[in-house]
Amino acid sequence: MKICFCYRYLILGGVTTQIANRLKYLAGRAEVAALYLEDFGGAGAIDSPCDIRVIRDARAQQRFFAERRFDLVSVIDTPMIYGPLLDSGYAGPVVNEVHTTTKNLSYLDALRRDKRSLAAIRALVAPSRYLARRIESEFGFAGLKPVRVAPNCLDTRAFAPDRAPPFPERPVILWVGKLDEHKRYTDFLEIAARLARAGTHCEFWIAGGQTAKHERAMEMYHALDRLDIAGRTRWLCQVDYAHMPRLYALAAGSGGCLVITSSDESFGMTAAEAMACGLPVVATRVGALPELIQEDETGFLYDLGDVAGAAHKVKAVLADAGLRQRTSQAARARVERICSIEAAGAAYFDAIRIAIENG
Repeated sequence: MKICFCYRYLILGGVTTQIANRLKYLAGRAEVAALYLEDFGGAGAIDSPCDIRVIRDARAQQRFFAERRFDLVSVIDTPMIYGPLLDSGYAGPVVNEVHTTTKNLSYLDALRRDKRSLAAIRALVAPSRYLARRIESEFGFAGLKPVRVAPNCLDTRAFAPDRAPPFPERPVILWVGKLDEHKRYTDFLEIAARLARAGTHCEFWIAGGQTAKHERAMEMYHALDRLDIAGRTRWLCQVDYAHMPRLYALAAGSGGCLVITSSDESFGMTAAEAMACGLPVVATRVGALPELIQEDETGFLYDLGDVAGAAHKVKAVLADAGLRQRTSQAARARVERICSIEAAGAAYFDAIRIAIENG
């Protein structure tokens, strides 16, 4: 089987990481190519055999599809590729994968109205039941096209518990993400401030935010000063993806936890990574997070915006080593069962196989 993944940006993390992890499962099962429209230096994330192309010109994209004769094309949140793909004469199955954030889902409305592109799509694929339901109900695909669920894929051999010292002397409360609105980093600062005022023995690490505008970065610095937590907070604005397992391990070994404050998550990859590394997770009860995190079994959930409730749960995690051990072990097992290369790869392969067979 010859498969082509199409995505707009060749960038480290996100979709490129998903493709890289899938390749490890597809090796020996399929011949894979990946077509990107813009290059932001993400090729280093892919270490399995794959024909990686960056083609900006629509006519060159058309020639690429005509020459390669793929058995299946997966279009990942890149609707502008449908024109060159179909103009190439390609008549095989197409799956449209949806991984984008909430604010960018609106392209699905236009896709539903595009009769030519819609006719080529055999199925849509989403990483969670939550997102699949949204695609069906909010964007009108229920009864129009099948929407299948294939969880995101995580290399649980790389993301694994690491007990090698040294570890920070104080428990680390970790937050990971971009400094944007839906991640609600300001909620994390409020949680941190509550913990500090309560005399909680811990420190706060913020990982990510390299792409934040200067104004947003200054907003955060001012908030740290205003909340009187600057001296206990480290901002790691850029952490290479290859170093993330060690970051989670440092927080886990310190007796800390990860806090997720997002207003929406289509899957919750940061939660899955932390859980795989044995780091307890305290997260908002939103989006797909409750599919991954089972309350008080594999993690802890709180209502969006309830910073007092979140701080209370963090304190409970820090105070009970037995609780941390039980939940982290259960969380690791759940991630292996759902998100490992073998489990998630098989779920994805089944989804595309059904799309081909039902054509």
